Order: sequence, then structure tokens, then C-alpha cells
Amino acid sequence: MSPYQPLSDAVGILTFHNGPNYGGFLQAWHLKTAIAALGFPTTIINYQNPLHLKSEQLPSLGLSIQKIKTFGHKYLKARPFVSCVADLSDHPFTTDLNGISWDRFSSIVVGSDVIWNYDNLDFGHERAFFGMLPEQNQSRFVSYAASCGKTDGSAVLPEYVQKGLQRFTTHLVRDENTAAMVKQATGHAPPLVVDPTWLQNDPEIRKRFAPSKPYVLLYGGGLDPARAIVLRRYCDLHGLKLISAAMPCKLADKVFRSINPFEWVDLFRHAQAVVTSTLHGTLYTIKYGKPLLLMNNIQTQNKARTVIARSGLEASVIAEGQPFEDSLLAERLSARAARRPPADWIADSRKALAAALA
Repeated sequence: MSPYQPLSDAVGILTFHNGPNYGGFLQAWHLKTAIAALGFPTTIINYQNPLHLKSEQLPSLGLSIQKIKTFGHKYLKARPFVSCVADLSDHPFTTDLNGISWDRFSSIVVGSDVIWNYDNLDFGHERAFFGMLPEQNQSRFVSYAASCGKTDGSAVLPEYVQKGLQRFTTHLVRDENTAAMVKQATGHAPPLVVDPTWLQNDPEIRKRFAPSKPYVLLYGGGLDPARAIVLRRYCDLHGLKLISAAMPCKLADKVFRSINPFEWVDLFRHAQAVVTSTLHGTLYTIKYGKPLLLMNNIQTQNKARTVIARSGLEASVIAEGQPFEDSLLAERLSARAARRPPADWIADSRKALAAALA
């Protein structure tokens, strides 16, 4: 017997929520919270494609010293996620699509991660994310802030992707690259909406987690040894600590290796400025009105381009190979360089989500 029980007007969310990824967890938490606030019984469909799950695990044999170190880092990072992820869903985790009672859900919301990145082999070409399972036919499919990531949105689409996108009643996407993909499949340009992490406030933690002394927060890769020296020099010159969130950095004053997603948020809330290479590092820097330096890369550029443009932060983006100089840090990490999320875009996104589920 399925552990699901039929519920009228229940909403299921298909997304990448299970990995030890701060942005992945937080977008899922915020999307679930936002939909529940509209009055719908809501849960995350606790599924991950088996190939995707396997790609996130290290092989058990033939581990080099470097792989052992990587495994240790992943273990410490993943440990605080266990209880948080468990609270997202009322269903045991599964990699078996047959273990899901799709008829429980009147609506299924797909998003808000790179869930439509169909050419990433690690994601397993998952047809369920496009509503292409026969068992899903009775459910209305909508997307919210879905993304195809670094996939070329103008490329020729696989048949299951094109047909799947055509069966959605509403497309709400996160970036222009994904909008191009949807337009190619349907002939219509979908609205661009904010990532769910901007839809409402984050929950307050009981006790401040972040350091009390002023600091620059570092999150994500892209900081090679030469850039690290420049950043360290900037912090020393301005009397700031250098704090790294779950990422190794030999020059940091403190590396937080094992923190839960809401402690991660607290580091952004209290930072003086942020240096990051990730989309959600960028989103949270803007959310809390902190000066930003985004080290751009192929993984981030398509996902972050829209939010950077709408926030007027083009000058805060450092391209690969661009000089990382003291004067640049002094200009971009000053308080006058900070931005807040566009309020009208957030309001329009809330309305679009409500209309999609009405």
C-alpha cells in the first residue's frame, strides 16, 4: 500500500532538494512555505533519480588521499542537512517512481532548481520533471522558477522535453535562458519570476550563529591562491575577518565546515560583504543588502545573469581571467555598492504563483 493518502487540492513539488546544497534546500523550503501560505496542503515529492543520487556519492574502492579528503568534506557538510531535509516531506525518500502515488496531487509544481537541465547525464534524463509519465496525466503541471541551468536554451530539444513543456498549464521560469527554451517548445515567452528564496523572510534562528566581529563572507569556488592573497590583504587592511562557509580556504580566519542551511543564512545576514561564485550566494547577498563580488563561471553565468541585470549589479561580476585587484575590492565591497531585491518583481512573482495554482 502506498504511504500517500489522497488529498483534494494537494500540491506536490518536484525539485532538487535532497543533496547537501544550501541553495537547493532553501529554494525548496521557501517554495513549499509560499505555496502552503496560499492555503494548499503541500509537500515535497521526496524523489531523486537513481543516477543523480549515484553521481553525488563517492566510489567505495580505490580512493585516493584527495578523494578521502573530499569525502570527509562532503560528510561534514551533509550531516546537518539530514533533519532539515526530513522535515520537507511526509514521504520516505525514494529513487523508485513507482513508489509515488501521483494521483494524490491535483497540481504538481516543478522547480525551482536546474531541474530542466536535460543534457546533464548525471540527472538521468528524468521524464517525470517534464510530466511525461502516464501516471502523471491526471495532475495539472506548473513550473515556478524552473531553470535549465547551463543547457543552451536555444538548442534543438529532445522530443520528451518539447512535448512535456507543452503539457504545462503555466510556465514561470527563473532566467532568460530557460525562457528561450520554453518559447522554443511552446511559442510563448514565459514570465521571469524570482527564486523562491526571495518570496518571504527566512526564519530566525534562536541564537546568532555568525561571528560577532566584522567579516567578509566567502562562499563557493573560484578563489585561486593569487585571488585569496588579494582578498586576505583587503580584509587585513580594513580590520575584517575572512570567514568561509563550508568551503576550504587556507587564508580564512574561520571555515565553517558543518552548518545547517539556516546557520548558513545567518552568515549572510551579518556579513559586511560577500565574495561568491554561486547563484544562491548571490541571491542571499542581495536579499540582505550586502556588497557583492560574484566570481562568474560557466555553472553560474546563465542562472545569475537575469538577477544581476534586474538588480543593477553588472559591475559586481568578475569574469574568469579578469584581474582581481585591491582597487576592485575596495570599490565593489564598500557599503555604497550594496543592492536590495527589486520589490515590484517579488510582488509580481507572488501574484503569478497564486494565479498558477488558482
